[in-house]
Amino acid sequence: MTVKLGCVGAREAAFERGETSKVEELLALRGGLRRGERPPMLDAHARRFRGKLDGDLEAFAVAAARFRELEMPFWLARAEAELGRVRK
Repeated sequence: MTVKLGCVGAREAAFERGETSKVEELLALRGGLRRGERPPMLDAHARRFRGKLDGDLEAFAVAAARFRELEMPFWLARAEAELGRVRK
């Protein structure tokens, strides 16, 4: 779990610094994994970041649904809050 959260943290840091190309690079690493190799949590975060980068409401909705399925209330709340900011 620590490595997975490190991946999320790296994306968060790059996004906060405005390094969208770095976020894209980190998302591409996850995209290079086959479906069975992608942990569901990282897939949900990838959707969340796609929403953050592109303002993609559907990506946020999918991320929130996955966090709900995975019973990850903190990340669910975070995705829903970010979705609310995009909708404004």
